Amino acid sequence: MVAERTGVWEESLSWSGALPLARVRALLEERHPGLSGVPYRIAVDQEFVDDSTPVRSGAELALLPPFSGG
Repeated sequence: MVAERTGVWEESLSWSGALPLARVRALLEERHPGLSGVPYRIAVDQEFVDDSTPVRSGAELALLPPFSGG
């Protein structure tokens, strides 16, 4: 669902230092307006973190749609 909204399956971004995940999310939504209003979570280096977590440039980000499991 996320890739379909953006038309992008993989992308590289860079910044200096570390940014809070909330700022990284805002950068992604500025770059891909189709993400706004779409529910998704971001995993950083294969772990879910909250929006205040610092994210270093070069970290692996995965944008994941909502899902449920059993």
